[in-house]
Amino acid sequence: VNPVQGKLEMNDGRTEVDRVGVTEPIEIFHNGTVVNHQFEILYMGFDIACPINNFPGLDLHAKLGIVITGITSKCDNGNGRNLNNHVEATKEVSKVPEELNIPITTKE
Repeated sequence: VNPVQGKLEMNDGRTEVDRVGVTEPIEIFHNGTVVNHQFEILYMGFDIACPINNFPGLDLHAKLGIVITGITSKCDNGNGRNLNNHVEATKEVSKVPEELNIPITTKE
């Protein structure tokens, strides 16, 4: 791990976490794709019930050709009203076949 200093702001816009370091490039294999990727190491605190925090970023997803599908197009705003202004603009995407649902592994 190459030490770095600073903080990263999380997506919620209210939470900052301390940076610890960045890994050397690690070779990642997924579904026939091989990429080299550096991982950011963050201090997320310690929870004995869940001692490992892993947040693979969308940059890694893009390199591996992983996409997010099935995101809801209807949201409840908390007032009981359904926010579906853009439902017409969304398309339903078919589910990923089980044979393509392959876990990411690293070369050891």
